[in-house]
Amino acid sequence: MKINAINNTNFKGLFTNKSTNDNWRMEYSPYSWEQNNTSKMAPKKQFSIYASTLPDNEELFIKDNSYYDKEYSKDILGTESYFKNSETGKIRKTITEVPAMNREDSLIVLNKKLNKFLDLKSKEMSSISKDYEDTKNSTIKSESRFEYFYKDSKEGYLNREYSRSTSREVLNEEFYNLRNNVVNLYNNFNNYIQLRDSADNVKKTILNNQSEIDLLKKLRSDDKLIDISKRDIYDPNKALWNALQDIRKAANKFVCLPHRLISMDEIIRALGTIVKREDISRRAIEYVDVLIKRSI
Repeated sequence: MKINAINNTNFKGLFTNKSTNDNWRMEYSPYSWEQNNTSKMAPKKQFSIYASTLPDNEELFIKDNSYYDKEYSKDILGTESYFKNSETGKIRKTITEVPAMNREDSLIVLNKKLNKFLDLKSKEMSSISKDYEDTKNSTIKSESRFEYFYKDSKEGYLNREYSRSTSREVLNEEFYNLRNNVVNLYNNFNNYIQLRDSADNVKKTILNNQSEIDLLKKLRSDDKLIDISKRDIYDPNKALWNALQDIRKAANKFVCLPHRLISMDEIIRALGTIVKREDISRRAIEYVDVLIKRSI
């Protein structure tokens, strides 16, 4: 399923909104590797902003109790796949699963989502930075007040500006403010570091994915790619079987599995030298099936 070939839809990721007027239709095209390399839709799963990866079928769930109960379920790109409104009684939740994407298109969509993930991390980091500055300023203010009231409480009766009971109240208040601020600063620091490190991991994944996307495009254009990455179709290994009928021609090609790319040379070497020529096709299919099943 080529992303650039989808027409008259609102394609933003794995979900495609094909709703027209009041006719709800939400289609879902799984990643090639989804649901343990079966190319089938995985259950929705919420995620942490601090994570280094996204679930295959990630969910942003929003519940609004401000007036009438409203619930939304969206993917990270904002495509809504579930909606409930207690005021109108309207519920939209049916998802139509359509054929999976191949690995190349899956990686393109994944990178699109990971870039959005980076945007969310960046916004969270900005929020933490602002909170850090506010807490730091509050700490400076509390420290100044603590010092002032501490000194004032040590003055004699005629020289004190405030009573000692008032000073004790302020000192206790600012002590707890300082303690809470220190905890907040510590948490902000740790959260910022986690976000920064996870963002670096996401950036590495995006670069690695893009390198593979470029390689897949080149191999495909050079007729050196045997794509069996979609596993939700009848006889998903057919392209590999056909290619193996001419082993000499296939020897310099690459096989695209749902979760990785592997050279034909690597497959042949893994089979060993004792395999009979007439058994190569069958044994190669068995080998890649094991790789797919075990996600090797």
